[in-house]
Amino acid sequence: MPPSALPALRLRLAATFILCLAATGCALVAQPITITPANTTGIYRLGEAASWNIALKAGTSATGLTYTVKSGGLTVVDSGSLTLNNGKAVISETATKPDWLLLEIAGKDGTGASFTAGGGALFSPEKITVSAPPPADFDAFWQARLDELAQVPMNPVLTSKPSGVAGVDYDLIQMDNIRGTHIEGQLARPTTGTKFPALLIVQWAGVYSLDPSTVTWRAQQGWLALNIQAHDIHAVDTASYYTAEANGPLANYWAQGNEDPNTSYFLRMYLACYRAVDYLASRPDWNGKVLVVTGASQGGLQTLLSASINPKVTAAVADVPAGCDQTGPDVGRSPGWPQWYYQTYLGQDPAKVKAASRYYDICNFVSKIRCPVLIGTGLDDTTVPCIGVYAAFNQFRSPREIVAMPLATHTDNQQAWNARSEAVLALLRSGSPPGLSTAADGSLRWTAPLPSSSTAGTPCSSPVEATDGTLVAALLGASPGTVECYERDGSMHWTYTAPAAVSGAPACTPDGYVVFGCTNGALIELDATGALRWQASAGAAVSGSPALAPDGTILIATTDGCIESFSAGGTARWNARFAGGSLTSPIVGPDGTVYAGSASGMLHAIAPGGAERWSFNAGSAIARPPSLAADGALYFGTGDGHVVCLARDGTQSWSFDAGGAVEATPVIGPDGTIYVGAGDGRLHALAVDGTQKWEFPAAATTAFQPITASATVRRDGSVVFGTQDGLVVCVDPSGVQRWATMLGAGAYGSPLLADDGTLFVGSAAGSLCALTGTETPLLADWMQVRRDPHHQAWQPMGRFPSGGGRLSALSVRAQPGTDAGALVAGFIVAGSGSRTVLLRAVGPTLAGMNVDGAMPDPFLTLYQGTMPIATNDDWGSQPNAADVATTAARLGDFSLPQDSKDAALLTNLGPGLYTAYPLGTGRQTGVTLVELYDAGGTGTSTFTGLSARDQVGTGSQILVAGFIISGGSRSVVIQGIGPTLAKYINPVLADPVLRLYRGTQLIAENDDWGVSSDPSLLSSASRAAGAQALNPGSHDAALVATLPPGLYSAELLGANGLTGPGMIEVYALP
Repeated sequence: MPPSALPALRLRLAATFILCLAATGCALVAQPITITPANTTGIYRLGEAASWNIALKAGTSATGLTYTVKSGGLTVVDSGSLTLNNGKAVISETATKPDWLLLEIAGKDGTGASFTAGGGALFSPEKITVSAPPPADFDAFWQARLDELAQVPMNPVLTSKPSGVAGVDYDLIQMDNIRGTHIEGQLARPTTGTKFPALLIVQWAGVYSLDPSTVTWRAQQGWLALNIQAHDIHAVDTASYYTAEANGPLANYWAQGNEDPNTSYFLRMYLACYRAVDYLASRPDWNGKVLVVTGASQGGLQTLLSASINPKVTAAVADVPAGCDQTGPDVGRSPGWPQWYYQTYLGQDPAKVKAASRYYDICNFVSKIRCPVLIGTGLDDTTVPCIGVYAAFNQFRSPREIVAMPLATHTDNQQAWNARSEAVLALLRSGSPPGLSTAADGSLRWTAPLPSSSTAGTPCSSPVEATDGTLVAALLGASPGTVECYERDGSMHWTYTAPAAVSGAPACTPDGYVVFGCTNGALIELDATGALRWQASAGAAVSGSPALAPDGTILIATTDGCIESFSAGGTARWNARFAGGSLTSPIVGPDGTVYAGSASGMLHAIAPGGAERWSFNAGSAIARPPSLAADGALYFGTGDGHVVCLARDGTQSWSFDAGGAVEATPVIGPDGTIYVGAGDGRLHALAVDGTQKWEFPAAATTAFQPITASATVRRDGSVVFGTQDGLVVCVDPSGVQRWATMLGAGAYGSPLLADDGTLFVGSAAGSLCALTGTETPLLADWMQVRRDPHHQAWQPMGRFPSGGGRLSALSVRAQPGTDAGALVAGFIVAGSGSRTVLLRAVGPTLAGMNVDGAMPDPFLTLYQGTMPIATNDDWGSQPNAADVATTAARLGDFSLPQDSKDAALLTNLGPGLYTAYPLGTGRQTGVTLVELYDAGGTGTSTFTGLSARDQVGTGSQILVAGFIISGGSRSVVIQGIGPTLAKYINPVLADPVLRLYRGTQLIAENDDWGVSSDPSLLSSASRAAGAQALNPGSHDAALVATLPPGLYSAELLGANGLTGPGMIEVYALP
């Protein structure tokens, strides 16, 4: 059964369950209204109010509407008539205990036909407990039944049949079961190979033929797959055969014999599962490691049962498992199928049936499970209510994860389950751990409550990560507007009411201030507490989000075609006006160029100061800002469905037809791949030459609704994006789905990937949702909306002509090792004339700055080439100590006590390569700060390169080199070297990761220079700077950036905690 067959599987499941739906009173009439939880997860804490948004579907009508709210899906707690205003209404309820509230709306549609629609909400589901304990003799009863089964030989009989699938062997199978009954099923396995992971597939309710594709599809994937009937009937036969069985001996089979646990129909079904597991484990072609059970509804019941009673099961994957908490009505809960509590038919005594049910209730088994379990449940499911499923889920003592689907009934809206379960099965099949827990990658952690009911249904922007770690988002479209700040656990930190609707997602300055624009032209900055710092006025409504240039300039676009510039304090600086209507949010390039698109299809490049550098006519509206690669390429989408690439000078490089309007900013992966969603409902992956690498979903499969928000690329190259279907989806770098999580409402904003890997997504219903992420960001090129988590939209990477800047200082704090791990600081003086250089090796003074383990007595030696040219021990004892102190003060460096054991040198140096070695007197060790400063000079001499080599550890022991750019901007090439050092020293840091910070803010990052978006740029820049060439294909790291004046630091650490000697090099590009 290929993935495209999953919808057909669901249709068969739905058809089979008509008998169950009828028993629970579910309507099969098409519904003219939609019911959507205001909280997109449908899950609330106690004390919060649950709200449902009711809306009339387009082109329909409804009359005589009433609503009923039932606690536990059973006890009516509220009811009344329902009036729609402009086709909409909101119903809100609270709960006083951990509960499931079921909302039911009844009425008549435009044809006069009656209908019922439903929606659910859970309150603190983690606190839901079982309604009754197991019987005292529960374990003894089931051990006796297993002992009885053990007396029956298995006697498997296989009958080979054509599989109809190349590379797959197929058999029908029969085994003996308890009390003269049998187990019928089908078995498939790959034709080639000797050992396989095993998969037992158990069936949902009903009487029907098994589908051979159920096992042949799995065998194609590599499984040894066994699928068994729930009944003692033929595995595969004619429709008339099953009709006769269903109307004859198997009529109401779920109620047969249920007055006595020893005679219940379910006894042989449960024991059949146990035996089927044993059979798979006995086969010589089982790999002895992986034995998984999976099924849905009645099959979910059998799945959990199998994992409970047979320890050979290594994992269980159960969707909407039936049979949970069958005594629920005793505490006001609906019991769900097979509803033992209500089985008064067939002449049975209900009290006896209720007592017997406790021996078969899945809640009483699951605490015995020791393997990982994945469970799915729907909040709108009245056949198997989620409250019973949670009662079972909370009894688990093994790793477990629940996929709670806010809009799912028993058979519909199961997309999140299909995606997650297949991802888990794929991991299990490969022998990998499934990683099941509440912290699984992509699992929903929380949904932040709305600030007020008046904002329900207002889209939430993509959030921004503030410098203090809080999250700031705006509710878009509502006037007055609302900006919200949340803690990392989803609790509200503050809210701010704007004077008009907020135009786009906020941005956060390096100082921690929040900046956003409004539709009345207001540009507003708030401090970290949500208090107003200042408000400025633009000439028209602000369009989209601000961009923040590295000099503090704030740039906005307006709906009348202006780019306006403001100082960090809100003072207007310059503006540039263009014909063609509203502009997109601006972005800022490495040289300060501002880029913005327009509704008329023009992309403008604007120099600092407002002069236009060039413009490009795309011929169709540009709805979102471009992204900017390190090589200067610009990528953007158009309303007529094209992705366009422009070179740095504004000439077109290529155009790709995406098959639908492109309303999202393309993002760029670590290898230069461009990812963009489009109106065709697919995510497109494009190579740097514009050719398509893949699309997801594939062309032959059903697409999502139009994708209008940008994707996010993670460190491992996986791509996360949201859909208007309400899904957040993750695919790997080759376009294979990893997981999908249902939010309920559409994912409106682009996912924010925070430093710890957590994903934050705004929904169309106005909620902010947090998803667990196991992959962290890699700040290379343009990997998420507005490039970085702070939404500053500034691209520092790339090479541009010098703006007059120069390297003027280097500092390295480390704990020097010995031999290959010794700390070495290097620098190059180039040009004519000489430079006065201040070098310091600080140890003892660090102790007074609360640095533990400081070097007690460093000794500093300066080399030119291989020749020592100057030394110092105890800086205050040298003749020019006063000059050393005066120079340090002039350069703004901290002072050293006159009698300290720190070392320092002040010397004039001509052009050449120099290295400074700080060693401990008497081979002492400790933390040392090595500093070198350009203190002035003559002629054209300048520092052109700085370097630091040391042992790279973990945590606080990574290598950190600080440097200063003075004067104007400067393009630099920075290298984090490990493997290439092997030609000189051994061992080395095998896989370095290089990070560049401006102050405390990460601005660029690289892991493996050859996998960057433009390795040719790195190679040419290194040659131009005179840097050593990195080995092709090595794991060395490098990046090219154009940086304005300021203090920067480069960090070198090992990937996955690796350690060893490594080196940071910083070269000024000519």
